[in-house]
Amino acid sequence: LSGFALVGVGGEAVAEAGGWWFRAKLVFAAIVVVGFVMIQVYQGRARRGENPPASSRKAMLTGRVSLAAGVAATILAVVAFG
Repeated sequence: LSGFALVGVGGEAVAEAGGWWFRAKLVFAAIVVVGFVMIQVYQGRARRGENPPASSRKAMLTGRVSLAAGVAATILAVVAFG
């Protein structure tokens, strides 16, 4: 969320300073946020008994994708402003 706040406070100048690396970081950060929400939905479905095996597998896969996106966002943040 700090990247989105930077753009909100600094405007386009911050995005220009970071280049496309920074924009890619924002995309991966958004993937992490969406993934977190999806995990919560899948876990809720599993708890309610709506096809628990499939919901659990989807939550696990989404968690792995979110983890990879989080690592990529961290690396891109370092490259953009490092």
